[in-house]
Amino acid sequence: LVGSEMCIRDSRHELDYVVIYESEGTLTSHFADGSTKEFAYAPGKSASIKAPVEHNAVNTGTTDIMGYEIEYKS
Repeated sequence: LVGSEMCIRDSRHELDYVVIYESEGTLTSHFADGSTKEFAYAPGKSASIKAPVEHNAVNTGTTDIMGYEIEYKS
């Protein structure tokens, strides 16, 4: 994701998922309830997220970022 680029609009996760960060950078998620959270990306770092989640995500850093989201099937 290129710096300051909206990357995900109206994303909805119905299943729990994990995010694996592949690069350095900053991503800010804007959630449906109006809250926001900043995620500091670093290679090899990961985060586990509980569903349901609805959000937009913006690369708010100055570098390109890359990561993978993997949803768990139940």
